[in-house]
Amino acid sequence: MINQGEVLFRGSVDALAGKAKNAVWELTAPYSQYDRIEKEYVIISSRKERDHVVFRILASEKPNAEALPVQPGIEDGYMALINGVIA
Repeated sequence: MINQGEVLFRGSVDALAGKAKNAVWELTAPYSQYDRIEKEYVIISSRKERDHVVFRILASEKPNAEALPVQPGIEDGYMALINGVIA
């Protein structure tokens, strides 16, 4: 994997996903918290549900008591490397 001409990673897809091990979390919050969460964490994705937003975020430590650990995929590993969030 190359970023701005620099080789950041060489290895398998599984190894890339593993770079985000213990650093991917699912966090549910009310819409009103979106801006705060966006400022505090690296958001991989978000989806709107009835009365809240579910975020998939990168954080080297558990962000809060409600956050749930998520199995990382290759996108998570990529984002962890690009953003310097390595578990």
